[in-house]
Amino acid sequence: MLLTIIGHHWHLHGIFTVLGSFQKFCYFFTMPIFFICSCLFVKEFSWANFGRRVKGLLIPYVFWFFVLSYNYIFKWKNITDFKCFKLYLKGIVSGNWTHLYHSPLWFIPAVFMLNLFVSLCYKNKYFKIFILIVSALDICFVTYIRKHFHTQVPWGIDTILYILPLALIIAHIYHNHLKTKGHFVPLKYLIPTFIITIPILYVLNPIVPSILHQRIDFSQLLLPDLTNAMGGGIIVFNMFLYSLFELLYRLKNIKLFEYIGKYSLLIFILHMSVYKMIKPYVLKILLLPIGKDVAFFLILLIDIIVCIVFPILLQKILYRISDKFVYIGAKK
Repeated sequence: MLLTIIGHHWHLHGIFTVLGSFQKFCYFFTMPIFFICSCLFVKEFSWANFGRRVKGLLIPYVFWFFVLSYNYIFKWKNITDFKCFKLYLKGIVSGNWTHLYHSPLWFIPAVFMLNLFVSLCYKNKYFKIFILIVSALDICFVTYIRKHFHTQVPWGIDTILYILPLALIIAHIYHNHLKTKGHFVPLKYLIPTFIITIPILYVLNPIVPSILHQRIDFSQLLLPDLTNAMGGGIIVFNMFLYSLFELLYRLKNIKLFEYIGKYSLLIFILHMSVYKMIKPYVLKILLLPIGKDVAFFLILLIDIIVCIVFPILLQKILYRISDKFVYIGAKK
């Protein structure tokens, strides 16, 4: 969650400092790692499990979509205007392209669909074979899909198909090795793999236009395909993601991360909106005579603290008012 906030810290974008480079690096992996982690606790499909996912993801998604898109959809219009509601419903269905520049909401229905596909793979081997074939085609032709279809594909399905094979592999490793042994790949191989794959990714992925990143961007389906050194970029990207996942998994017992993870849904949904609210105030730090690098570090530190503390406090207040707020993602 900490790295996600850094990766989404727009004021570091385009800043050629250590922090600016670290922000771009975080943007490489925050979304796929989140996708993968969401699959670790997925069980074989049942209608009861399906209902729990709807309650835990889709209901909060619809609620917060309305809240965060209110100004965009209803600004300068009558709230009773039927066209506004049509635009709202269209945004909910599209999911991945809501025009909510300050919201990462596209991720929520995408996680729901990924979890659904994984649970169905556990349930039916024929569905698993079928969806993996579709996923392989998606990976091979991801650039073509991005250019011609991505903005029309609902709920980020083309995005989650890209990560599905790796998510299934890591979920299998997690249940059969990491939960029992604490590791799968020894550190002497894990760390070199992680270090070596980073510069290779920068070389294999050419710079292209993107809002927040110029090489890898899951929200825009800007991902390695067969054109990246004859598919080598796909392999290297997956090696990078796995090595990073296992390295981060070894930090799972840190209590602070565990505590933040408990409230991660609303932190994720709200952190960019919170950043937008405090931005005019924290940017005043740039006026202080403390140097550019120090100023950006202080801005980032304040943003991280506020973007985590505010959603946690909000959840606690809402849950204290009524436990029914659990339906919009609040935790006790």
